[in-house]
Amino acid sequence: METFNDVINSGQLVLADFFATWCGPCKAKDYVLAKGEEKGEETAKKG
Repeated sequence: METFNDVINSGQLVLADFFATWCGPCKAKDYVLAKGEEKGEETAKKG
């Protein structure tokens, strides 16, 4: 299992996703990320 430090030091582009259910902007961002997953974009590693 990779740790957070392993991932951010891997040399790849990393998006650290922090989310709160009460946060409006978090919900909007989550929607955009979900649409990217639906399109099958494999530009990011999800873990």
